[in-house]
Amino acid sequence: MFHVEANWKIVWSCTPSSFFSGQYDLLVSVNYSDTTPLDVGAIHSICRVDNTCGTTEEHYGGDV
Repeated sequence: MFHVEANWKIVWSCTPSSFFSGQYDLLVSVNYSDTTPLDVGAIHSICRVDNTCGTTEEHYGGDV
């Protein structure tokens, strides 16, 4: 759990070679500290050689 202000970013990176097929689904959901969903599909991407990093913006603050 950590506290965030109303506007923040998730910065992600992945390593395709860490999975035997060389690519995999990368899914991140954000919940409030009481487990109430905040952003169920904050990140939904496929980690592969041509897609290894990114950012997404969140616009709700609190304890997540």
